[in-house]
Amino acid sequence: MTPTDVENEKSQQALLVEDNPEWQAVLLPFLEKRGMAVSVCGCADEALRLLDERPGFDFAFVELDLPDRPGWQLWNRLCTDPGKPKAVFWCQHQERWDRLNLQNNPRVMFLLKPFRREVLHQAIDELRSKQRNFWVI
Repeated sequence: MTPTDVENEKSQQALLVEDNPEWQAVLLPFLEKRGMAVSVCGCADEALRLLDERPGFDFAFVELDLPDRPGWQLWNRLCTDPGKPKAVFWCQHQERWDRLNLQNNPRVMFLLKPFRREVLHQAIDELRSKQRNFWVI
């Protein structure tokens, strides 16, 4: 990685939407070490407000099972608005994805939580390289 790459990565803005404080404690430093300035929220309503108020997010990292509304509503918003950030989603329940039939979307990948850091690392690298528009893990 060149010094310019590191500078570019440090300027990237990320939104982390995760209601579990333990997962927040793991994911926040991980994303910061990847050079991202991270804003954290624990519910979908706050995430939607931040997406509207601060349009400069490069990435969104979102839990599907949120306390105030389903995370798929965020997925729908992020995937239908080209001005919104690229996104990584996760959840613990395969049947939630099966009901939505999202695995048939060519822009979507899915892996159950808990996931390994290496998987998230790979997703971020592919998002940064613009090889994929959206990831769902």
